[in-house]
Amino acid sequence: MSSQQQHEPLNSTPTIITLYAIRTAASMIPHILLCEMKLQYDIKFLNSSNNEHKSEEYLKINPNGVVPTLIMKEEGGTDELVLFETSAICLYLTDRFPQFKLAPPLNTKERALFYQYLALLSTGIQPDMILFYYPHRYVSSEDQYATFKLETEKRIYEKFKIFDRVLSDGRSYLLGDEFYCVDIYLFILSRWSRNFEAYKARDLPHLGPYLKRIFERESVQQVFKIEEIQEPYY
Repeated sequence: MSSQQQHEPLNSTPTIITLYAIRTAASMIPHILLCEMKLQYDIKFLNSSNNEHKSEEYLKINPNGVVPTLIMKEEGGTDELVLFETSAICLYLTDRFPQFKLAPPLNTKERALFYQYLALLSTGIQPDMILFYYPHRYVSSEDQYATFKLETEKRIYEKFKIFDRVLSDGRSYLLGDEFYCVDIYLFILSRWSRNFEAYKARDLPHLGPYLKRIFERESVQQVFKIEEIQEPYY
């Protein structure tokens, strides 16, 4: 596999954590989450330019051939958990390490809304982002790419406006005053709109300042440095 980095955090755990990632991809979401928790983890960056994520070796770990993939193993043990799908990884980590309070308590209104927003992001916005960035998979003629991408932008923007309305009451984060992993998810998907022609998430009146707040968090700054992210940041 490609480059591997180990990080020495403030919070030690007997669990060995490995995250397979591609720089700037959806794997940034659990990467930021791990940094927010300040857990020790290894990150293995795959080289997408030579399709390392489609290699026989990686497909044995994640048969979908995408990132992220999380591997968890207790120190000294032989059994390991291999988990893919970004939302599943986020839910698992927040439940596995509840002391960091990166998801609302179970059986609360906030937890229900947490699930709702996570579903909207992972099944409503993220798949449309794939349409925008890979139009050749869905449109037969290059002459149709621009129209297809613009229509996709508009559809995504309407969903971003839902989050903008949620934030319009002056709250700091999606669910109020507390920062949760769903805020990381919204930030990264909003970041992907930086390449849109006309409908960038940062241009919305409440979502724009919110993105700036998330960007300034220590965990986000750390991941942007590790993954060598260049401007525009979001």
